[in-house]
Amino acid sequence: MGKQDRVIVVGAGPVGLLTALKLARAGVEVRVIEALPSLHQSRLDCGGRGCIRT
Repeated sequence: MGKQDRVIVVGAGPVGLLTALKLARAGVEVRVIEALPSLHQSRLDCGGRGCIRT
């Protein structure tokens, strides 16, 4: 993927957020879309290995 590529990630669960992070680090413009107004802590739990916590 080149820097001009754009990706929409649907869902801000652990897989969606980690995918968006990896793509962004590779220079891809990423937009994350989530249906819920805020993230619940359980949505961010991915086994305690490098997870994003708010």
